Amino acid sequence: MEKSGPLADVFLGAMLATLERMDEDWYRRFPLTLRLIADSPALDGYSLRHCTEVQAEITRRLGGHNRLELRLLIEFFVAAWRCAPDEWLPDCTPGELPALLRRVCSAMDSTFSLEARARSVRCASR
Repeated sequence: MEKSGPLADVFLGAMLATLERMDEDWYRRFPLTLRLIADSPALDGYSLRHCTEVQAEITRRLGGHNRLELRLLIEFFVAAWRCAPDEWLPDCTPGELPALLRRVCSAMDSTFSLEARARSVRCASR
């Protein structure tokens, strides 16, 4: 099935469609998998490497090796996918993960307007 429109909408739609296909058993196993990966440096490293390979393949398929905007958009969706489960754990209610993914993605614009607040640091005199 061909998709068209803003690429951000296409990516989000694909991620949500994938989550819709997951059954209750997947939602039961997924938090366990996330915890296993978090507790195992080797699995964490493999997961990060696989993610990088998938990102490179998406970039290649879309012909964007030299397109900064495309690479940034893909990075954003990887970050969104990592943030949504972090918000989802520990309760892991199945219907909440798609909503959290939508919320994470919609928060992107507001993240660019976050401001740093100056803090004064006082040194204790001796």
